[in-house]
Amino acid sequence: MLSLSAAQFGYSGAVLGVGTLLGSALSKMLIARNVSQLYLLWGSVLLLTAGAFGVHALLDSIWFLAPMTLVVMAFGIAIPNVLSVALIEYKQQAGSAGAVFGLMFT
Repeated sequence: MLSLSAAQFGYSGAVLGVGTLLGSALSKMLIARNVSQLYLLWGSVLLLTAGAFGVHALLDSIWFLAPMTLVVMAFGIAIPNVLSVALIEYKQQAGSAGAVFGLMFT
């Protein structure tokens, strides 16, 4: 499998962090344009699927990080939108729950 150097491992964290940021920004922009949560989640599924196939195809090289960015973008879109529906009755705990769930997925 991959044997990453310390520098490559560090770069991977930065790349994945950028992917999460891009996903969250895209989600925020689409919500501001009144895109329904159903479309956001389907878009997230498409990003996740494309990313998964890309990661599988490039698993033997450091370039697997490019499609992995799509995977973390999908999580950045899906998690907040799923939690907003799931925690509708617990608004005062939504921030803490989001942080815990986000930590579990990273």
